[in-house]
Amino acid sequence: MPRLTPRRIVTGITFLIVASLGVSLLSGDDSQGAQVYAAKRSHPRARAMDVMRDREQGHGIQKRKAPKQPEPSVVDRKLNAVVPKRDDEEKQKSQDQIPNIVHFFWLTDQEFGFHHLLSVLSAHKLLGAEEIMFHAAAKPKGRWWKEAEAVPTLSLIPWGSDAPEKVSRQMEVRARLESLMQHGGIYLGTDTIALRPFGELRRLDCVMGRTGDGLSDQVLLASQDASFLKTWYKTLLQGKFKEAIEVAAKQPDLLHVEDTRLTRPRWTDWWDLSNLYREGETVDFSDSYAIQLAYDQYNLGHTPDSILTLDSTFGRIARTVYHGAPELKKSEKKVAEPNTNAVVPNIVHYLWFGEKDFQLHNLISMMSARQQLKAPIMFHTDAEPAGRYWAEAKLIDELTVVECEAPNATLGETVEDAILQILREEGGIYLDADVIVVKPFDNLMKYDVTMGRSPHGLSFSTVIAKKKAYFVQKLQKMRKTRSEEFDWEELALGAAVDRPDLVHVEESALSRPRLSDWMDPSLLFVENDSGWSDNFAIKLFYDLYAQDHNQYDIVNLRTTFGQIARSVYYGSPRLITDGSQPRLYPRDDYVVPNVVHYVWLTCHDFRFHHLLSVLSAHRYIKPDHIYIHSDCAPSGHNWEVAKEKIGEILEVVPAEQPEEIFGNPIHNIPHRSDITRMDVLLKQGGIYLDWDVFAFKSFDPLRRYDYVMGNEIAGLNNGVILSKPNAEFLRIWYDNYRHFDDGKWNFHSVMEPWRLASEHPNLIHMELTGLSRPDWTDWWDMKRVWNEDVLEDWSEAYAIHFIYSYHNEEHNPEDIKRMRGTFGEMARWVYYGQKEAIED
Repeated sequence: MPRLTPRRIVTGITFLIVASLGVSLLSGDDSQGAQVYAAKRSHPRARAMDVMRDREQGHGIQKRKAPKQPEPSVVDRKLNAVVPKRDDEEKQKSQDQIPNIVHFFWLTDQEFGFHHLLSVLSAHKLLGAEEIMFHAAAKPKGRWWKEAEAVPTLSLIPWGSDAPEKVSRQMEVRARLESLMQHGGIYLGTDTIALRPFGELRRLDCVMGRTGDGLSDQVLLASQDASFLKTWYKTLLQGKFKEAIEVAAKQPDLLHVEDTRLTRPRWTDWWDLSNLYREGETVDFSDSYAIQLAYDQYNLGHTPDSILTLDSTFGRIARTVYHGAPELKKSEKKVAEPNTNAVVPNIVHYLWFGEKDFQLHNLISMMSARQQLKAPIMFHTDAEPAGRYWAEAKLIDELTVVECEAPNATLGETVEDAILQILREEGGIYLDADVIVVKPFDNLMKYDVTMGRSPHGLSFSTVIAKKKAYFVQKLQKMRKTRSEEFDWEELALGAAVDRPDLVHVEESALSRPRLSDWMDPSLLFVENDSGWSDNFAIKLFYDLYAQDHNQYDIVNLRTTFGQIARSVYYGSPRLITDGSQPRLYPRDDYVVPNVVHYVWLTCHDFRFHHLLSVLSAHRYIKPDHIYIHSDCAPSGHNWEVAKEKIGEILEVVPAEQPEEIFGNPIHNIPHRSDITRMDVLLKQGGIYLDWDVFAFKSFDPLRRYDYVMGNEIAGLNNGVILSKPNAEFLRIWYDNYRHFDDGKWNFHSVMEPWRLASEHPNLIHMELTGLSRPDWTDWWDMKRVWNEDVLEDWSEAYAIHFIYSYHNEEHNPEDIKRMRGTFGEMARWVYYGQKEAIED
């Protein structure tokens, strides 16, 4: 279930370092970055890359041909059909191995942006590509594509007549590999800029670049007959797709790896991808062949005009590609200058339309405005809110409720129309009801208009304007010329680029502390980061991640939002505690029923590892019953073996897949399984196990706790849960699904219980390693249990969640007899009752 990302890995490593030092999560540590970096460099993928690098000589690598097979397999015959024979092979060896042909793939329906154009132009201007083959599922859209089409060496290549609506990762990789094996050349991602000719790299057989945790496939150079491509392609034909890092780790001599020169100039860039875009910061890319932008994560809306005066690394790169020179040009347009004194009236406006709950964060927004700005508050609404927090809000000094009509959607009116009209008539400060004011706006109120940046343009969450400001009037006039469908933020940015003298733009201080926060706006609710205090204001985006917090649970909420909320509501960001740390104590008697539950949704194969899991529960937990809650009963040989070995206590219980929870739709089968296991445990209690969990000993010591889960690097592992019926912690967790988002993979199932455990430590017992992995570092290398050269010590574990999808190969009672490594030991312990290899 857990899906790891570089950000969550770094978060988990940071947690471990802080925990081992006994330092509060709220305190800082100057040495922490070095420790995180050291841990990152010890990552098994990094070690695999080091092995490859050690085999290289300087920047060159000797080409090794794949061994010939006397009788090609079916897969090899398919490969030979894709890869044409080369008559001039000996002649080719004395020349460049890789043709100067650039391939792009466009398998999306998004608009072709300016940065995509820069990527194409870089291939034409800086690589001097003889041909640019632009493979597309559909012709790109947008104004910048027209300019790309004008590149004389570019040809649009249709990607299949029956291209699917959704392109999988495997399909995308296969398309790239087949194109390179047919033509050879250079694959460039449309998010990558080529910086200079790839001369020396084109003399090699196959080349890729490194990323923070593996290999980047955004730049791939290969000859037509590159052995690495063939080996990688075989994994697709055999239905056992592997990523490039996995192929390279086994055969590193088939691939030349550029350490940083094809991706980002510095390793540390992978932890802060936004550094290319920060004004006044220069990243030295002079030694790089190419650079990966990660532009779509920020969507800054640049144009040929805006890059002329852009004082950032991206600005230098973009000017070099588009204008032919990196020099910063002084803007001919004046920028907004502050007046001597404040020109904006010190009055705060809120808009509140429709019947909706007035929650704690709305109250905190208004309290922060009053505390920091010392301004009267005008609350414009068509229906006065109700409830406990609105009653408290009405006690704020100088609050006035102003009746007004909501925008008429049928006439195309929007909230932005209402904001601009109020500011034009009255001037002042408009705040969204989930914006927290962090410090006074004194300096900002000297400008005629101030707005903050957003990923798409200028944000309307905080707008500071004098009465009848010309920029406000300009936006209203531009709005009249637009069709019904347009983006207000893009409109405002366009107006600011056209007349920068009319508006002062705050890059991040009116929205989020860091540009990188726009990658994941939920960070305020899952991380503990004190870097918010330098902002003027913080935009919460609370409705996306609403938790229905109250004044009590923010007391010990260990997140950035917790800090902010306590600062406003209680006057201090510090955790409020009486010095004691409540915990859940075991009871004298067992409270968790000795019953094991599995969930089996949809019809699919009952595989050997499923058999091992249920056998481990039967052999070592010794439950009274094993229930399989299913909408399609298991079948097949392994299932028959399970029934024979376990007997009557193994029972299939009919279950329907939940399609929604609290009105929120559930489409993903794993998320439906999450809900089903919670429903079962709330009603019956017991022990829930995922199908890729092995139990190794009795759970009786844990059955004395009301509720138990195990830790993992990204939160709590919901693959093993012990619960008494209707456990209070489980009820709180279940109730949080009122805000369920099916698009967030493990936010509700893994990260949320971790957050709740920090708030309710007296309701849950957490096992650090006993219910997940025997060693924390296993979560950084999920395949370690299948490494035949590694033996983990799992003797103290109650159970191990080995996440079989990272291995996904089939085994049987015979091959595990002599299988080396941790998984072989565990499988024999479950099936045969011994760890040692078995010789027939």
